[in-house]
Amino acid sequence: MTAIKTREEQKDWYLSQFRLFESSLNGDAGQAIHSLRTAAIERFSELGFPTSKSEEWKYTNLASIVSTPFRLALGKADVPAGTLDGIPFPRLVFVNGTFSREYSSTTAGNESLTMASLPEAAKFHPELIRDFLGRYADVRTQAFSALNTAFLYDGAFILVRRGAVIEEPVQLVFISTDREEQCIAFPRVLIIAEENSQVKIVERFKGTGGNTYFNNIVGETILGPNAVVDHYRIQQESENAYHVSHSHVHQDRGSVYSSTAFLWGAALSRHEVRAVLNGEGGECRARSLYLGKNRQHSDIHTVLEHAAPRCQSHQLVKTMVDDEAHGVFSGRIVVHPDAQKTNAIQTNNNLLLSESAAVDTKPQLEIFADDVRCTHGATIGKIDEEGLFYLRSRGIDEQQARNVLTYAFASEVLESVAIDDVRREMDERLHRQFRF
Repeated sequence: MTAIKTREEQKDWYLSQFRLFESSLNGDAGQAIHSLRTAAIERFSELGFPTSKSEEWKYTNLASIVSTPFRLALGKADVPAGTLDGIPFPRLVFVNGTFSREYSSTTAGNESLTMASLPEAAKFHPELIRDFLGRYADVRTQAFSALNTAFLYDGAFILVRRGAVIEEPVQLVFISTDREEQCIAFPRVLIIAEENSQVKIVERFKGTGGNTYFNNIVGETILGPNAVVDHYRIQQESENAYHVSHSHVHQDRGSVYSSTAFLWGAALSRHEVRAVLNGEGGECRARSLYLGKNRQHSDIHTVLEHAAPRCQSHQLVKTMVDDEAHGVFSGRIVVHPDAQKTNAIQTNNNLLLSESAAVDTKPQLEIFADDVRCTHGATIGKIDEEGLFYLRSRGIDEQQARNVLTYAFASEVLESVAIDDVRREMDERLHRQFRF
């Protein structure tokens, strides 16, 4: 298929896809969602795709995404046997961006937890869709959020009622099949945790073949007073795929949001987290681990915004790049004038496993209050030679010694995982990567 060459052609392609998409809906998904879509496509038409001239996209070249004429992944597709093995219930499964009731299970009869597709939620909880969907996602300045919202139709809706403690992790599974080349999907996630509730969410992205496709994801997570959300993202896309995600988090007083992302696949990925601590005493923990090889590129971008006093944020981003892979980290902590007694820590550690691998890192603090404790730091280095010498002096061959040190570097993120099954799964993945 011929590449799209100019910025105007790029915009025109998606505007034509939007008209095709809109004509296929026949009024589905409700007026509230339709209003969001039309406003978002107008904003995308004004913005166009970002370029490297934008400071936030300085180190990420989007040419391979925007020049590809991706088509909408519409229609039902089967999931290859074994794809869902080991993924427990309850779960919501989406295939090429569309909800699959066949592979899903919900918590029917559980008044404390609602799991549904967005079209179902629009029918049964219209007031929540009206009040929260699209409220925090930034379509004004973020082109990919605007594009996702323009094509908003399906996605996951999670509602945890006031005071409920959900013991079993909720699984959200987004599968991209190899049914056809160059498809694009726009998954959407809306999570609402009401006052004093607790829930664990495991969000997975899996590619079943080696085809080229594009997932453009937007998530909005709203925490009420004293709510606790433990959120895991496991990205295991095809190495020919593209993955751009924006997670927007809004926290009320005393709430605790914990995010852990494992980024394994995709030719090019962008993982962005924007959290606003908007109530006194809130806490946000954000951790990421990226393993890149061949010519993979990953951009991790975070904004943690302290808008209320006595809040804490702890951020740890670890990147390991081999071959000609490229890692990018841009992290910003913003402390508002009224956010006194803020305690914020940001750490970025990067490990280069080859001479051709590269990392760009940009930690930032913007502090407008005077009674705060904020620290940040970044390191870029190779395998520790002293540690390597020590292991080799104990009879371990060089490659195995390198694997041990690399695994130790990654394990700090792994140890923070509170779900046993997820921790074992990620541990096995690391062992396979480093051939223990």
